[in-house]
Amino acid sequence: MRAKQKQRIHFAEARTASELISANSAFVRQNLSILVRSVAVIALPFILIGQIGSAIPQLLMLEQLNMPFPGFEFSFMQFSELPEGIGVPDYFFSFGISLLFTFIAYIGYILVIAINYEYIQLYRAKSLEGSNDSAVSNRQLYRQVFSKVYQYVINLLVVVFLLFFVFAFGALLSLFGLNDRFNILFWLAILFSPFFLIYILLPFNFLFIVQAVEGFDVVANIKRSFDIVHEYRLSTLGYLLVTFLIYTSFSAIPLLIYALLPFLINFTGIGLPVFSLMLIALLLQVVLNTFASIFLFNAIAFKYFDLVERHEGVGSYKKIARIGKDLAKPNSAYL
Repeated sequence: MRAKQKQRIHFAEARTASELISANSAFVRQNLSILVRSVAVIALPFILIGQIGSAIPQLLMLEQLNMPFPGFEFSFMQFSELPEGIGVPDYFFSFGISLLFTFIAYIGYILVIAINYEYIQLYRAKSLEGSNDSAVSNRQLYRQVFSKVYQYVINLLVVVFLLFFVFAFGALLSLFGLNDRFNILFWLAILFSPFFLIYILLPFNFLFIVQAVEGFDVVANIKRSFDIVHEYRLSTLGYLLVTFLIYTSFSAIPLLIYALLPFLINFTGIGLPVFSLMLIALLLQVVLNTFASIFLFNAIAFKYFDLVERHEGVGSYKKIARIGKDLAKPNSAYL
């Protein structure tokens, strides 16, 4: 008996928010095996090394401080208040090591993004070919990711550089606002922060999928990201907020464990040291967050195609152009 063929997902369609979530869920379920396997092989080692490496110096210092659980009091502790045996050089050495490993973790996260978006490109290419076999091999995906990942890194570095100056300017305004003579600047910064979040930061969510699909340079990618969100900012913001809530629900278990650790330590007399408990909770959180991000990044990709379709109708035009041809091939996909 012939195996049932998987139904292909069309990307270039205008969809409502519920249709976008449904299409994304169907796509992730259909392709979960290769996406999880690829993320586990390529990206997860960088993320685990980076996250654990950045956390260990901090956890060891917390244990030296005899703190049962990391609280805000340590984060805001003055250097003059550091206990005997832990000096300022130790504090900065710990911070420097954590920063280095955080950079390694970010390489892993960039690889997760590249895996998702390059897989979408290969999937769409297979669909456009009209091949009965729409499966993408691991070798194809790995080759595509490693040949394009530098483009994602360049985009990230430019965006981080730009946002650094924007946030630094905002922080400078806030500092001036603390002075009575410049108090108006502080309230202006507060007043315009929602505008900043919606107008400036929102389009950057689509930067990497624009890079994957359209392949512009960094400046053109940023401009394109702003163009497609134009006129749909509030609906896009609402969709992304719902998507992010779904994403966080996937990783709620380790966060719950993390939140309950103080009570477990204080009231149950668990024999494991704080360091071990924190490390276990961190591992669970990192692994689940990484795999849950597959849903998040693909949701952004579906919204990108939805916005492009609403602006330009690319998928509709190609459907019309291919109607005659596709009547003879009812199983073929448009985009």
